[in-house]
Amino acid sequence: MSLTSPGHRLGASTAPHVLEAYLDYLCPFSAKLYKRVRNEVYPYIEKNYPGKVQFVFRHQVQPWHPFSTVVHEAALAVEKIDSTKFFLFSDKLFDVQKQYFDESVQNLSRAQIYESLAKHVKEIGMASSYSQFLSLLDIPVVDEFEKARNEGNKITNDLKLHIKLGRQTGIHVSPTVLFDHIINNEISSGWTFDQWKEWLAKKVVYSQNLGDTSSGIGVIPEYQAWYTCSKVLTNYISYILEVVKTPENATNGFGINEIGNRPAHYDKEGLLVFVSNYTFIRSLIDQNAPNVLYLPELSCGIEPVQKCEGTSNPPFNTEQINCLGVINPNGFETKFTASISFTKGVEKPPLIIPLEESNHTESTPTPTKTLSPTDTRSFFVPGDNIANKLEMNEALSKPRNVNHTLYKLYDWMERGLIDTNPEFQRDIVWNNTKQCHLIDSILKNYYVPPILFSCKKLDRNRWLRICIDGKQRLTSIRRFMNNEIPYLCPSEGKAKKTYYENIDDDQNTNALSIGEKDDFDNSELVCIEYYDLNIEQEQEIFSRVQLGLALTTAEKLHVISSPIAELAKNLLEQYPSVNKIVDNKRGKPFQLIVQALHMMELNPTKFSAASGAITKYLQDDRSVPQELKQKASRVFAELDFLIKVDDEVFTRDHRFAPIEFVFFCYILAKFPNLEMAWYQDTLLQMKEYVRNYHADIRFNQSVYKTLWNYVQKVDDNLQQDNVHKSKRRKIN
Repeated sequence: MSLTSPGHRLGASTAPHVLEAYLDYLCPFSAKLYKRVRNEVYPYIEKNYPGKVQFVFRHQVQPWHPFSTVVHEAALAVEKIDSTKFFLFSDKLFDVQKQYFDESVQNLSRAQIYESLAKHVKEIGMASSYSQFLSLLDIPVVDEFEKARNEGNKITNDLKLHIKLGRQTGIHVSPTVLFDHIINNEISSGWTFDQWKEWLAKKVVYSQNLGDTSSGIGVIPEYQAWYTCSKVLTNYISYILEVVKTPENATNGFGINEIGNRPAHYDKEGLLVFVSNYTFIRSLIDQNAPNVLYLPELSCGIEPVQKCEGTSNPPFNTEQINCLGVINPNGFETKFTASISFTKGVEKPPLIIPLEESNHTESTPTPTKTLSPTDTRSFFVPGDNIANKLEMNEALSKPRNVNHTLYKLYDWMERGLIDTNPEFQRDIVWNNTKQCHLIDSILKNYYVPPILFSCKKLDRNRWLRICIDGKQRLTSIRRFMNNEIPYLCPSEGKAKKTYYENIDDDQNTNALSIGEKDDFDNSELVCIEYYDLNIEQEQEIFSRVQLGLALTTAEKLHVISSPIAELAKNLLEQYPSVNKIVDNKRGKPFQLIVQALHMMELNPTKFSAASGAITKYLQDDRSVPQELKQKASRVFAELDFLIKVDDEVFTRDHRFAPIEFVFFCYILAKFPNLEMAWYQDTLLQMKEYVRNYHADIRFNQSVYKTLWNYVQKVDDNLQQDNVHKSKRRKIN
């Protein structure tokens, strides 16, 4: 083991692909994945992809498995004695895993557990190393308690190195699998051998072309990618590529198509062409892949082109897996022809010149022609652009349909990479029962509608997915996987509750079995992903898909972006106590704060708090007057103080109606710096006064006029009584 790269390897260190697994010896899922890879997957790799993939075992000690530390120490001790026996010892540890579960060893001392682990050292043919193994794990004895340093044993520092690597890499759970140093959340411990084989066929560099040269016709669907790579390490590439318009299909076995990351929008038609090493090519496919080596002098990646060619002359200084990658940024399928050689001194094969598209047919088709790489004549036929024929200036970019596993979606939510609460989203509307029924639908493979995302790139390695539609589904899944709600089987009624996992290690709790949990994690939801949307487009999509529960006025207001809206949002965030005295569902507090600001600023003598007037007020893009900012800050600070002192005063005798909230904020603004008791009395008197005239306290002209008259009476009384001179305590 190299201390600069802690891990345990199967296969050659020069293999271009690295399959890494962060595993915990006491994690059942780690055991399942390890055994699959060790017994089936890696032997298959050695046979079918010799020299292509190395497997690296990495230690991931999970704190909720308290005895995992000593087991991992044992494995590292064996590796220190004889590194060739590490995987043999790991095989044994995963086989006897349950012997070291909490229930089995909770009454044993640490030394006794080491003794038990030492027996397995003998079982793998290392009997002569029994004493050396225990000496590496021995904790030094000190004569005086004060001299104890809690530094562990001779293996502790090795284990620290592994733990630090996992933390720096961003590993949180086991098993976590990386491919080419990138976390790959699609791989599951529940994968069958066939799933592994299918996945490897897509990921491992392989060329079917003898002599490492190839030519053919490539076809790339809209917004997708294509690539081909050398089958061995090389310091050379020479290629020519041209866009074509042809009825012919793609050449069988010529390159690999991938969905890839959605490219940026360009005004020009054509293809983006990249010469790079294989790790860069993965960045076209895996959004988390680092861009290790890209060769701009041999590429055409700045803007789409119709033709690109290049030759590494002189050859590169180092040998690597060289690749030619192509991205289609067009909103339609694009075809090209290319000829490539990865071997210096071996000429590129003739470039295939396919038949051009025509509007007529012939009884005898013209045979496919070839063009020598030295022939420079052009054969590109410009394609029709549908966008030029249709007036669709307001059309959105075409979305991408993709399936994501529930575990991947959950992980993104936990890491903050899915925003389920954009400004235009509503508060949670589904109750617990409906959320539980969604889980039932997933477990029984019933149809679940797609999730709609707007995707925005945060940085080179991360994307943020903004949930436009599907918040209730995502919230339900997250709550279930966090054990906040159970699965209720409708046929068994509410009596039986099944949770995602045991609660607080209570084995009596009904929980999904390991197999059921794995199936749930790997269930997939269809997701529709838009790219390059602005906030207005996101809001428009949101409003169009809300065909069931209509948006409330408050929710519609919440999506508006303006300086006054920002002030209202900041006030609500700064003084969340407001939620205690008003209806806090579906954006209502935000609406009331806006109505209060409207009244404080404009002093309307007549009712003007209807949704149309408030919407117009909120959409005004002017700067917020400094006087209003200061007044609003003082009013809500005073309101916050009153709520914290006695929030029951707001609901005493009668509920606190929304219009009463707005008028009380207006009273705080109009009559500043008075006694706390005066404000409390005025509030109670206002509620009694308005109910003497109205049975139903709502936002309308009649109630508004009554409350306006009340404020005028308060003003008259203050002037008569000179309350401003009171010596009693005031709100600060």
